[in-house]
Amino acid sequence: MKIAVLGGGNGSFAAAGDFALQGHDVRLWRRDAAQVAAHRAVGCRILVKDINGRHDVQLALVTNDIGEAVRGAELILCLRRRLPKTRSRICSRHILGKVR
Repeated sequence: MKIAVLGGGNGSFAAAGDFALQGHDVRLWRRDAAQVAAHRAVGCRILVKDINGRHDVQLALVTNDIGEAVRGAELILCLRRRLPKTRSRICSRHILGKVR
């Protein structure tokens, strides 16, 4: 399944990592371009720690382009307290296929 996870906090990383460990195509959106660049520099990999230990997890994409994250997603998980209206509009355009 193609999954977009929106947010850059602990919950977002836990969800993205768990979905990827289950074999899903996961795209993680963060607004912080410097942090995105750091993740891309290591091949979009994150470290997930759980009861079974540590797991080096490969994500399909880490991006600060919300359209790139949600385009074609079958599930969108938003773990931000509040998604600003401008980002919500951009996101909805990509979901509805009305990108200009």
